[in-house]
Amino acid sequence: AEIAPLSGMRVMRLTRLTRLVRIFRLRYMKELSLMVRGLVGGLKTLFWAVVLLFFTLYVIAILATTTIGRSDEPVPEVARDGLFASVPVAVFTSFRCFLGDCNTSEGKPIIKLLADRYGPIFILAYGVSMIFVTFGLFNLIVAIYIENTLEAAKAQGEQNK
Repeated sequence: AEIAPLSGMRVMRLTRLTRLVRIFRLRYMKELSLMVRGLVGGLKTLFWAVVLLFFTLYVIAILATTTIGRSDEPVPEVARDGLFASVPVAVFTSFRCFLGDCNTSEGKPIIKLLADRYGPIFILAYGVSMIFVTFGLFNLIVAIYIENTLEAAKAQGEQNK
């Protein structure tokens, strides 16, 4: 008998709370709503960009594993950490390098160590892959999200008229 009045009060509180949230959302959350719409609108594109990034990293990892990971004269710091010992580890290492965390466990820069060992060929390959991934794929993802957010803002502007 005591549970029913408490449940009724809870329902009334939830009703008042949802009304308050709705009013607050309509007045103050337009920018957040635009951002969420842009994010949701870009999920399909983001998925395909991640797939393309994964395949790019996979190809780079295969090349790195066969050349760097199985070298007759490996770079000691890189070999000790096993950064290119297998394809999955090389994918993760390559991903870290594209995000800027390209160091050994001792904090030495992997790119400098490999550039010293393999010379201009490595520098050229790294530069081309960095330009493709950073300026190509990452900027493509940002551009798609900006486009989706602008379309959501335009649709909301037309809806408000």
